[in-house]
Amino acid sequence: AEMRGSGSGAANMIRALGHRLQALHIHDNDRWHDSHQIPFSMSIDFAPIAAALKEIGYKGWFTLEADHYLKEKFNAENVIEGMKDLHTAAVRFEKLFDEA
Repeated sequence: AEMRGSGSGAANMIRALGHRLQALHIHDNDRWHDSHQIPFSMSIDFAPIAAALKEIGYKGWFTLEADHYLKEKFNAENVIEGMKDLHTAAVRFEKLFDEA
């Protein structure tokens, strides 16, 4: 299921799915378009999402689906810098989850 919109809408969907939620593809967007941007760069509030995942005892993977971020800003010569940015965002999300 696609969880577009505010962090609270996504958090409510996470709670509704509960233990049935098995995997996530995390990216940011402007709440209207499926932008596939790096987390923490646009409009999504990830704190309530991380808290809801912690609340349901989520044990799955956190994977980023931020391909547009890489395609728009990087090329073969500097893509490693973009991958470092994605790693930083993933660690930030993991910290939100751990502290929830």
